[in-house]
Amino acid sequence: MVDINWSTVSETNNDYFTLERSADGNTFGGIDIIKGAGNSSVQIDYYEVDKTPLTGISYYRLKQTDFDGKYTYSKKVPVEINDKVFEIESVYPNPFNNSINVNCTVPGGGNITVAICNSIGQPVYNQQLTAEQGINVFTINAITIPSGLYFLKITDSMGNVKTSTLNKD
Repeated sequence: MVDINWSTVSETNNDYFTLERSADGNTFGGIDIIKGAGNSSVQIDYYEVDKTPLTGISYYRLKQTDFDGKYTYSKKVPVEINDKVFEIESVYPNPFNNSINVNCTVPGGGNITVAICNSIGQPVYNQQLTAEQGINVFTINAITIPSGLYFLKITDSMGNVKTSTLNKD
């Protein structure tokens, strides 16, 4: 999904906005129409979601249309959607003893949070790490974690959560 936000500080004869999208930055098509305020002298915040974005780089712009049919365009804004998904690829060794290796794919890179939780959901390990775009391998020092059954929980910068079951000897 792509969240599109914009604001106006005043509007004069504003009938509607057309949210447009393009795969090449040249040929645009309308994907939604958002009613304008008509005439306003206060800030108005608008919000729209593209629930079916294109994979790769696409471009968005707004076409603002007045009641008399005259229109203007906003600047084009590029957005990249990577078709690779956030995923835990492998966790090894499992069962583990002193350390755990976590292999995960992080499409956009950025901060991730790695937590190891006990069987009732309480974290026994929690750390924020910086991931590169693509495949990452992290080694977690687990020497202080007691024997038992655990859940590995990784949260990416977009709030996506992936889990895996762990067992410590």
